[in-house]
Amino acid sequence: MGNPMRIRANASGDTVEVKVLIRHDMETGQRKDAAGKAVPAHFIQTLVAKCKDKVVLDAEMGTSVSKDPFLSFKFK
Repeated sequence: MGNPMRIRANASGDTVEVKVLIRHDMETGQRKDAAGKAVPAHFIQTLVAKCKDKVVLDAEMGTSVSKDPFLSFKFK
C-alpha cells in the first residue's frame, strides 16, 4: 500500500505550515456491501502531530470526516 500519508511542511519566520493528505477509506459503519451486509466502521479517531517531541496538533475525528482527508494547520 505504501505510505498512507503525504506530508509537507514549510517554515516562514517562526511559523510552520503543515499540509497532510491521509489515504483512508473512512467507513462509517452505516453502508452496506453488494450482498447487503453492513461494512464495519473503520475511520480515523485521533491524530497527533509532534515537532521535536512537542505536541503541535491533537485532533479527535469522527465518522463525518471524508475519505482521504486533507488537513492544513500552522504552529509556532
